[in-house]
Amino acid sequence: MTALPEPLAAGQTPGMQINTELPNLARMYDYFLGGSFNFTADRAQADKVCGVLPCMTMLARSNRGFVRRVVRFMVESGVSQFIDIGSGIPTNENTHEVAQSANPAARVVYIDNEPIAVAHGQRILADTPGTAIVQADVRKPAAIFGDPRVTELLDLSQPVGVLMGGVLVFIPDDEDPAGLVAAYRDTLAPGSYLAVSHLAHDQADPVTRGQVDTMVQIYRSTGEHLYSRDHATLTRWLDGLELVSPGVTLMDEWRPDRQHTVESDSPARWLGYAGVGLVV
Repeated sequence: MTALPEPLAAGQTPGMQINTELPNLARMYDYFLGGSFNFTADRAQADKVCGVLPCMTMLARSNRGFVRRVVRFMVESGVSQFIDIGSGIPTNENTHEVAQSANPAARVVYIDNEPIAVAHGQRILADTPGTAIVQADVRKPAAIFGDPRVTELLDLSQPVGVLMGGVLVFIPDDEDPAGLVAAYRDTLAPGSYLAVSHLAHDQADPVTRGQVDTMVQIYRSTGEHLYSRDHATLTRWLDGLELVSPGVTLMDEWRPDRQHTVESDSPARWLGYAGVGLVV
């Protein structure tokens, strides 16, 4: 694993003040994953979330496990360049570490809209060849694919693995997430893959469904709106792609392995769907 620098504190990034007294979504996610790029306020807010949804840490790690398995699959399928959208802070066996452990020549661009996540990411990746992190909005695929840091590192005329691990939970229906997935699909070269995972609770027991609803309200109180979708919705979003076996499944059931499988009795295993499509 890459040796990590200390987290940035306020004022450490030129031209930017990072307020460590306010919780930050990317650092909270890092905390759920067992990372060290978080502060007291992040941990306090994350613990508040876990107080209403006890399996939240397991859910976050289930999503990250899916992303790791997808990256390995894509490398084995011949893909050597990746765009990880909504990546958060690139720590804890993130995309470049998984890809480059299998293919040292693999190149990875991380995309996140949070300045704090990007600032941390730039520091982490400063000495890592074949990587970059770009501040951009998932809702603007043309801007992402046209960004010079993307086009300098990746050859977009060749297959690319695009990862959308949980990022679409922040896109409301009135912003057309299905159309957004289609826009990425239509931009990618044949032979590319598009992977999507998403929060869901349609298969959860009533208690867990209530916990998810309360968790969503906690995020909403801090200005972050999360949305839960069902199996049919995610399947519809991947229309026009050739679905990779086993199709759209619970996150933890997409080509599971021992290392990243959620315990069978954890409610987290029912709280997300995932699928991977091939661009043909």
